[in-house]
Amino acid sequence: MTANFDASVRRDLARAALAVAGSSAWRTLTVLDLARAAGRPISDFYGASMSEAVDCVEEAFDRAISDNLEALDASQTVRDRLFDLIMKRFEAMEPHRAAVIAMEHGLDRDPILLAAAHQRHVRCARWVLALAGLEADGMTGQARAQGLGVIIGQARAAWRGDDAGDFVDNAWRFGLFCRAALEAIRADGVPLDVLHLHDWHTGPAAIDRDVALAGDPVVAGAAILLTLHNLAYHGWTPRQDLGQLGLAPGDGVVPADAHGIDLLRTGIERAELVNTVSPGFAAEALTAA
Repeated sequence: MTANFDASVRRDLARAALAVAGSSAWRTLTVLDLARAAGRPISDFYGASMSEAVDCVEEAFDRAISDNLEALDASQTVRDRLFDLIMKRFEAMEPHRAAVIAMEHGLDRDPILLAAAHQRHVRCARWVLALAGLEADGMTGQARAQGLGVIIGQARAAWRGDDAGDFVDNAWRFGLFCRAALEAIRADGVPLDVLHLHDWHTGPAAIDRDVALAGDPVVAGAAILLTLHNLAYHGWTPRQDLGQLGLAPGDGVVPADAHGIDLLRTGIERAELVNTVSPGFAAEALTAA
């Protein structure tokens, strides 16, 4: 932050930014426009910048996470609580989707803005960890906040495209989903006996267990049970999209001459046990097409 505003000024700055961002090009707006939208004299925003306005918006979304905190299930696991808290932030953002996306336009092409966005994600992560009753300070807390901040940033990138119809980045989306789930399990610190996966969407989790998390004391020793619901969809990821999964031809997971990867087949090959949703479907699955 570059200015020392009281809480009411920060709230008004955030509200004004959200009000005008969806209807005008964010890069063309000035603090004077925000003062007019807020109905405040420009002197109230002395020392402010457009970056400060974005910071106030993000702070408002962070604060929304703690609303009605008592409604959360006190008996839920740490990973479930973290998930619920992060989802509350996205629920607060959703009514302002157009404004948030407008403020982030060009973000991926500006390293300074990217760095600032990451710091905001880490700040959000520290708040989420604190609300979940986890340490957010010291070396352990810093490592948790940095890791969770990356996950929040990636989930936010997925949120930005949620109204785009069919997703060309499905491999990345479900790869992120699987890794986030595994990282939440690792945060619990209790070694798994069984990792229960479902259909192609969870194929990346099988790869993670055997590759990225090989030797991990929580995940690596778990047996995988893969339940098949629908054999019509295999999660085929073509060669040019392997990077969405952090994979590459010849990397030990994907053969050098492969045209891509079949995530359902990969899950089946890596699972210790595979079942189906019914005996009838099991018989159908074993019948040649």
